[in-house]
Amino acid sequence: MILAMPVSPRSCFTGVAVFLGSVATAQTASPTPSPKLPPPIRVPFTALVPEAAIPVTGASDFAATDDALWIASRSGGDVTRIDAKTNAAAPKLSIGKDLCAGAAANFGGVFLPRCQAGAIARIDTKTHAPGESIAAPIHKDGRSVATGIGSLWVIADARGTIARIDPVANAVVAEIHTDPGASDLAFGEGALWVANPEKGTVTRVNPHNNLIVKTIPVAGGPAGLAVGEGAIWTWNRTDGSLSRINASENKVEATIKPGLGSGDARIAAGEGSIWISRAGATLARVDPRTNHVAQIFNGLASGAITVAHGSVWLAVSPAAVWRLDPRRIEATRLAIPARPVGPSSPTPSPSPTPTPN
Repeated sequence: MILAMPVSPRSCFTGVAVFLGSVATAQTASPTPSPKLPPPIRVPFTALVPEAAIPVTGASDFAATDDALWIASRSGGDVTRIDAKTNAAAPKLSIGKDLCAGAAANFGGVFLPRCQAGAIARIDTKTHAPGESIAAPIHKDGRSVATGIGSLWVIADARGTIARIDPVANAVVAEIHTDPGASDLAFGEGALWVANPEKGTVTRVNPHNNLIVKTIPVAGGPAGLAVGEGAIWTWNRTDGSLSRINASENKVEATIKPGLGSGDARIAAGEGSIWISRAGATLARVDPRTNHVAQIFNGLASGAITVAHGSVWLAVSPAAVWRLDPRRIEATRLAIPARPVGPSSPTPSPSPTPTPN
């Protein structure tokens, strides 16, 4: 005969509590650590080998069409067409000494803002000749041209007014009022995006009804924009960070610290990477799959950058634009020493690497 011992309710409660506490401890004591990413590979800029080195004077902005890259020069007041197949430069087209920052191509034209003239110059991409200009207010301190949904979009003034222009009627058809101090525009993911470093915001505009969808807080002074590789990207000049904005949720989902220092920079998205061009770090590559700075090429001051025709185009100096294969950039880890030339070794191909001025 087995006698059942009485069990107090208090003992039952204590046992359950101890058991649950043990389970909780087991669940929280060993969190899964985040994978630690390696530091970026730092390589001298001279290790890069361009596919082509194109002599220009004062490249400040790029615009790409199906068959060419157009290089605008604010210092020269002109634009040069580079054939995408041959890398040959056509004769310069004089536009005017009052060129503002920014360039865009669409609707059979290349569009270049002119500050003093209060107009947007147009070049016909078929005839390569100047076309009819469009009278429009232009903000001299903004990178002020984007295209999308059959329209041109420009930053009209320091108050953050965005003018929507019909390139067929050559007229302003709408105005959108964003935060004062707008500095850059980009179009993509079905929206127009406006960067504002003074207010620390990026404004999303619905291009179908000209209404502001969302004003997104972005820390660090978002001054430059790029759209691609599944997100909206901002270069933040106050703290030198790169922010990734999720277009589906209208919020910053990651902030990356490239370690390039604060100040102005140019960014571009495409060919599987985000590209940063900045003085002192001529080129940096960010992997959007991991939000990790993968490579930094230190050296020359640099400027305008874009991704087009399967290449990265970079103004490496006031006198040269390089066309770079993104696959070769990604593969570059260190400079490859020249092979000795002797009776038993073939003569190596001439190196295309120029020495920029």
